[in-house]
Amino acid sequence: MSGNAIPSKLMAQIRLFLLALALMLFPHRADAWSSMASKTYHKVIVAAKVVEEYRLDSGKLPDVQHSWESIRKDSQLISPEQPDPFLDYWKQELVYRNPGSHGEFDIYSVGADGIDDHGAKDDISNWSGVNEGYYWKSFWPLGRFTIITSSVLGILIFFGRRKIPRHLGSPLVGLVISAGAALGCFWLLHPGIVPDRNGPLSLVIAASGILSIVFLTRVWRNFRYFKS
Repeated sequence: MSGNAIPSKLMAQIRLFLLALALMLFPHRADAWSSMASKTYHKVIVAAKVVEEYRLDSGKLPDVQHSWESIRKDSQLISPEQPDPFLDYWKQELVYRNPGSHGEFDIYSVGADGIDDHGAKDDISNWSGVNEGYYWKSFWPLGRFTIITSSVLGILIFFGRRKIPRHLGSPLVGLVISAGAALGCFWLLHPGIVPDRNGPLSLVIAASGILSIVFLTRVWRNFRYFKS
């Protein structure tokens, strides 16, 4: 029995860590997980300001057919040493529309898939920013729900562990929370558009998965031991 027991201090640290993880992940918006999208939006805004400066200098908006080329040739607006402000972070040229459907002119990135959705879906525009379609994954609500539910359930088991044999209660708390964190974070993984944001979640999944196996093993061993 003593060989299978987990020190109470260690159990408390594990519970606090997993609970803090759940609380941190739950309020995060999906759009906070994409650096490439936010950087592309910044380039869209910069491009829009350059177009306005071009109009102040020339008295008219750039022609659609030669929009970026005419601006690139103007060294007062764009320095040759600067990164091209009209390329998004997928190295695709920003789309310029004059007249625009959402203002005097429209500027947008066609997004990671390279498909021109006219500013919708995963496109990033100067009128709506980064669309929800860029980030959305159908399992994200389920992932957040799983993390929160497993954390609450683990807390309830913890406070009600007097009604559960101690040798099962403590590892059961760890199993519920760690398994919930692993499964919830798996469902929170980005669908692949910006995989660089999946690194921290992958580490949590690996750590929580290992903890889940450890706790499950202890629950099973202790259950068989006391049942016999």
